[in-house]
Amino acid sequence: MQSSPKGRNLVFIVSQPRSGSTLLQQMMGVHPNIHTASEPWLMLPPIYALRSEGVETEYNAQWAHSAITSFLKGLPDGREEYIQGLRRMYQGLYNHALQDTRASIFVDKTPRYYLILPELRRVFPEAKFILLVRHPMAVLSSMLDAWVGDAWLTLARFRIDLLEAPGLLLRGRTDLGDKASYVRYEDLVGAPFEEMRRLCRHVGVEFYPGMVRYGESERSQFAYGDQQTVYERSKPTPEFTEAWKHRAGCPQHWELLSDYARELGPECFKALGYDYADSLRILNEKRPSAAARGLVFSLSQLTECPPQDRSRWMHRLVRAAHHVRQTGIWGLAKYAARGLNLSS
Repeated sequence: MQSSPKGRNLVFIVSQPRSGSTLLQQMMGVHPNIHTASEPWLMLPPIYALRSEGVETEYNAQWAHSAITSFLKGLPDGREEYIQGLRRMYQGLYNHALQDTRASIFVDKTPRYYLILPELRRVFPEAKFILLVRHPMAVLSSMLDAWVGDAWLTLARFRIDLLEAPGLLLRGRTDLGDKASYVRYEDLVGAPFEEMRRLCRHVGVEFYPGMVRYGESERSQFAYGDQQTVYERSKPTPEFTEAWKHRAGCPQHWELLSDYARELGPECFKALGYDYADSLRILNEKRPSAAARGLVFSLSQLTECPPQDRSRWMHRLVRAAHHVRQTGIWGLAKYAARGLNLSS
């Protein structure tokens, strides 16, 4: 079954990365009237073609933007014709994704669509959105565990995901109105039957109990998104909601979590649906000693610019900090005595 020209049968799942979107996608995909695929990322490139910043290309994206803008000015309806062109082309691709299925709804789970929510609504004004959020401390902790490890400088790659996504999701919640359903990860795993019933009403399908026991149905492992926990389990579990509290015992994790909480601030926490004061209380209970925090890096130091733009001494300093945490100050002294060969 094909979706309607303005996206009536399209559902977009949007979130910060590491918020549980793969789990929600797997649950939605079990429904017999819903089809989904690995994160498409389809709408980001064509929408960014209308933006003067945010893209680097071999052909010079800024010149391309200027040329496209100039071309569109010569059309009777200008940018609106571009939007209509996107609708025709990408609706066609979504149609083909549904073509060989019995489903009537296509779910596009691409977390970073938070960057283009206004334009996405303009292209598909009848589409439905699911905005998924997770406790900010849990999001950062999951990023550190899954993507960063001890390579602290790589955190800069996720600056926008951390610092801009929450505000853009909240703005989208307001702007999208009844087109968007807002769900917290903690509610999804804590009361999955209730949350999935609510999301089914929003999408316009009958609740299907098998969605909660998603692992008992035949499913594919997608190339993008969480590659481990979602596929290791057959149903949602709340065991990961508290994990960030245990990892806060690491001095570097504690520093980054504390910085992130203060960067977002109490109003953002409240709007997202989380308790700022309680989060700070938990962090204060885990506060490392002053000595343990002597060689840690702040969130701003690690996110202010991409790793490739950092000077070599910064890389060495980060490795030195990691080494002293592993071996102690005497181990670092021996390391330095070998010529400060921190690239080994």
